[in-house]
Amino acid sequence: MALLALVAAEVERIVDVQQTVVAAAPIDVRWVCARGELCEELRMYWIIRWTNAGGEDQSIVVEAKNKVVAETMALKRDIPFVIISEATDDDVRAAREAKRLWSYTKEPKRTCFGQPVGMSQLTCLMLCGVWTISLLLRMQGLLPPDMLKLHL
Repeated sequence: MALLALVAAEVERIVDVQQTVVAAAPIDVRWVCARGELCEELRMYWIIRWTNAGGEDQSIVVEAKNKVVAETMALKRDIPFVIISEATDDDVRAAREAKRLWSYTKEPKRTCFGQPVGMSQLTCLMLCGVWTISLLLRMQGLLPPDMLKLHL
């Protein structure tokens, strides 16, 4: 029953999206990758929902360029899908926790405030942190004055 409600909601969403797309102008989407170069396409996640033989609702989240690629991935893996739609952040988070996220793009090894950082940026941030801590300790009198000499 819940699956039928999802299908009905998806059909209404598709109709709304199609009407919006007709009215909107095409937008060129670009963003900066972790290495600093300009990337042409965003990472898209699609949720594939189906019902297994026991009648239980199942879902996985896949990374694909568009809906057709996500559908092809489901067909190749013999998944009898009912709905394929764009995954929300909550869907991606739940799939990652349940180990049902199929992603082909490598996650950045180091991040700061959610943004990928390189090794030199990480080194600078760590040095700034150490300098700030040592300066605060010296101002409180917890570090001997000769241990940290500031030439100002």
